[in-house]
Amino acid sequence: MKINCIIDTCSCVYLSNAEFSQKSLLRHLNDSTHVYYSHEVHRELIDHKSKGPMDFFINKKYALNTQKYSIENYQKRMVNEVLPSRKKGGSRGEIDNFLLTIDLLHHTKKGAMVYITDDKKAINGKIGEWAPSFPGIQLWTSYDVLLFLYAHNVIPTKAIALDLIRDINATVTKNEPRSEELTARIQKLVTEVGNKIEKVSRIFS
Repeated sequence: MKINCIIDTCSCVYLSNAEFSQKSLLRHLNDSTHVYYSHEVHRELIDHKSKGPMDFFINKKYALNTQKYSIENYQKRMVNEVLPSRKKGGSRGEIDNFLLTIDLLHHTKKGAMVYITDDKKAINGKIGEWAPSFPGIQLWTSYDVLLFLYAHNVIPTKAIALDLIRDINATVTKNEPRSEELTARIQKLVTEVGNKIEKVSRIFS
């Protein structure tokens, strides 16, 4: 049985820029799970389609409506206002995605849900505040997607998985100025994710 994932814009960009076997990680994820997003994220993806090979994924069939309440009603209940669309620096995409995840989990009975975001502002903000109240929702980053695909043998070897960490990092840090701090952060992340890949490898070898 495939799991259900709600994915945000930045994670789509990161996963679309890392590939093996002539397919991006975003395509591999789409083949292995049920992936959706909110209508706000669909608008964001249209604006960001030049940042990665995502044309196949910028499709309204992946954009879901909430069922119990409208997305604006959910916003009023959770943040006490209707959020503007495509506001620069805003977080409506991440918030709408989480509200959609709640709706799917509790009102359309989709089972356990995975919420995928690499947006640190969201993770450290409203999403991080809300997540503990919804234990049926798992928070993943692109690195967790990588681990999932490796654990399910979609990524066939440990060497490929380790290379893909660096591919994701290259996109994540593309617009950051090079510094000792950035180099140290990347190395720490590579080590942490690499250690998890090693553990998965030992379990299944």
